[in-house]
Amino acid sequence: MPHNPPPMALDPDSLARLQQADPSLAKVLLLASSRTPFAWRIVEVARTIEKQREYFQAGRSKVNPDAYPDKNDLYRAAKHITGPGMPTSRAADVAIVGADPYHVPTLAYLAGVIRSCSVELGIPIRWGGDFDQDGKLLEPGTFHDLPHFERI
Repeated sequence: MPHNPPPMALDPDSLARLQQADPSLAKVLLLASSRTPFAWRIVEVARTIEKQREYFQAGRSKVNPDAYPDKNDLYRAAKHITGPGMPTSRAADVAIVGADPYHVPTLAYLAGVIRSCSVELGIPIRWGGDFDQDGKLLEPGTFHDLPHFERI
């Protein structure tokens, strides 16, 4: 009889970070954590405008906060940023627990689990390995942010 490893629960730090997330995004990620046979964690949810600027300047994000004089437009564009009128983040970044936290095949597997949970719950989620949502993963010439999941 095949052995199915038990699902892995999110660690306490991940659960604490999820408190900063949109409740529907948190619901999807919690369900996904109960359905994955490997450990993963939430590494970032909410971020400041200053941190967003740092990530943009380093090429880790496509959203330049300085391009949005109206902060409400910035909050709509940058899913991680929270502030007045935007109390929770609509994005979360994850990592695999172990020696290779950003192992591409494992992140793609996790993205499939998260996507299936989002469909089951009726909560639309977008993954950073398929931002245009055409089902073609990791397309050459497109921006890849594989740890990133966002509520749309």
